[in-house]
Amino acid sequence: MRVGIKAQKKLFAKPRKKLLSSIWNNCYKDGRRLARCLGLDALNLSPTLTQAEIASMLDAGAALEPQRSQLGVDQMAVLPVNLMAPLSTENAALVTKSQRQRLFDKLRSVQTFLKAQQAQGKPVDAYREQLESGWRRHVESVRVLPRMNKYASALSRERDHWPTS
Repeated sequence: MRVGIKAQKKLFAKPRKKLLSSIWNNCYKDGRRLARCLGLDALNLSPTLTQAEIASMLDAGAALEPQRSQLGVDQMAVLPVNLMAPLSTENAALVTKSQRQRLFDKLRSVQTFLKAQQAQGKPVDAYREQLESGWRRHVESVRVLPRMNKYASALSRERDHWPTS
């Protein structure tokens, strides 16, 4: 048996480690997806968040939000708050998987709009700024854990919207 297969079987024998690995892999894929949408270098958006930090976020979420902890940690996802920064402890929001899917569906529709604007020769920089602030506002509104730093009040006052026309 190859070493990788042994390690994989060992990983899948521990459900918590499997969950953390799955969430981290989704963070990695989300960074690639966001980079593609924004036209950025994907390496700049690679997560610096570790599985241990994800585990502490999940534990804190279960402790702070008992009514949401009934959803189960397997129904949680981690998303960046700021699209232009790599996923880290300062730039991470714990959300449910259904909310993550809704945010990415919205992002996909905005990406289509941006491509259409670009094809018409219109500048898209202003729309990208709206996209970033809209993403930040929506992630802040659906996050499970409250923001833990001094920028929370500034972000909550932000009133920009998603670009639609």
